[in-house]
Amino acid sequence: MKRIKEIERQIPVRIEADVVVCGGGPAGIGAALSSARNGARTVLIESHGFLGGMGTAGMVTSFAYGYHDKERFITGGIFQEIRQKLHERGGLIMTDRKGWEPFNAEQYKILAFELLEEANVELLCHTSIVDAITMNGTIQAIVIESKAGREAIVAKHFIDATGDGDLAERAGAECKIGREKDGGTQPSSLMYVLGNVETEKLGKMLDDQNRRGHWKTDQGHFYLNATGFADEIAQAKQDGYLTKVNRDHVAAIFTVPWMEKVVGVNFGRVQGKSALDPKELTEAEVIGREQVLDGIAFLKEYVPGFTHAELLQTAPQIGIRETRRVIGDYVITQEDIVELKQFDDCIAQSCYMIDIHSPDSNTTEIYKLPKGTHYDIPYRSLLPKGLHNLLVAGRCISATHEALGSFRVQAICLALGEAAGAAAAIANKQECNPRDIDVRELQGILEGQGAILV
Repeated sequence: MKRIKEIERQIPVRIEADVVVCGGGPAGIGAALSSARNGARTVLIESHGFLGGMGTAGMVTSFAYGYHDKERFITGGIFQEIRQKLHERGGLIMTDRKGWEPFNAEQYKILAFELLEEANVELLCHTSIVDAITMNGTIQAIVIESKAGREAIVAKHFIDATGDGDLAERAGAECKIGREKDGGTQPSSLMYVLGNVETEKLGKMLDDQNRRGHWKTDQGHFYLNATGFADEIAQAKQDGYLTKVNRDHVAAIFTVPWMEKVVGVNFGRVQGKSALDPKELTEAEVIGREQVLDGIAFLKEYVPGFTHAELLQTAPQIGIRETRRVIGDYVITQEDIVELKQFDDCIAQSCYMIDIHSPDSNTTEIYKLPKGTHYDIPYRSLLPKGLHNLLVAGRCISATHEALGSFRVQAICLALGEAAGAAAAIANKQECNPRDIDVRELQGILEGQGAILV
């Protein structure tokens, strides 16, 4: 690769803060709120013009289970605060299923801004992290780029909530990508929203055929959250349809609260494209939209209620399941999940299945935890090896490819961010590194915020 030398220059320091959170997805929202509410001057940096990460930019507008083990809630805190407030403003379908609860992405965007403003978080949208200035394992500053040009932000502590481990990688952390045998990562999916759908007709078909997917809330309102349609897909492929979509089932067709005749659709799979390379990521966006048209043609022809469906929106960006994993003091493994491992330094719990979309086939590997069980996520998995003032949160924490397939969902990422934010605030108050704080104090603060750790 041809290289050029970047001209050395002095860049202005835009902000000096206690804690800087990079990335405004679920983990970043949780981290920024938790840090600021515990007294740290906190800055949140986000590349989009809104927050929510894959929940809004990727339009993954349903909170997957993992926060309720079918017997009790195992995740509380900021996630439950957001869930409840979305429900109160009509932006979330809350049900006794305790999982797969659709929400309205636009309401989520607005709520996230409101919560951050109330907590006095300093927010910089339309801003990208491009480098880290690290000396002897301590990040001195990060370098950002925006319409204002190249600037720096100085802080005592940093949290990487980018999902991709962008800050950790630039700071020199050890990172791994994909499965061990070949580096293959889970595919991406482009979500979309359809209007003019005869949802009653689809619901009646599901009821008549005794198929799951048509549900009723505690208040008696019907909604859709359907999956499957494997027989219809097999017939469509035999008939020459679905030449672009490499899936054997529809992942989800779900109501958008409470928009009449509107549904969100998860029915795409873009494989073999790295979300860490701009060319390949661009190709994935193009392929994803080709798959949208392919999927709509199938739905119109083979699924009741979609005859007159119209495309209202594709997600602003393709949904990313997997990129870097930052290696930390503890690496969570598949065995930890299957064996329901409990840790003394637990900072979050999860019961979501190991859900691995194959990097190179149409299969999905699933392992479901027994009803009423969960595994712990240890604080040590948030601490990157060799770095003193950096925490990671969200799907880029220290884990194997297989374990990532379980905790990567939004509710768990929010809980991880909440823990990282509280830890950074403690370290700031005590003028120490996050690795040196008393984990029992951290656990006490989290439980005081409503987190569930046992």
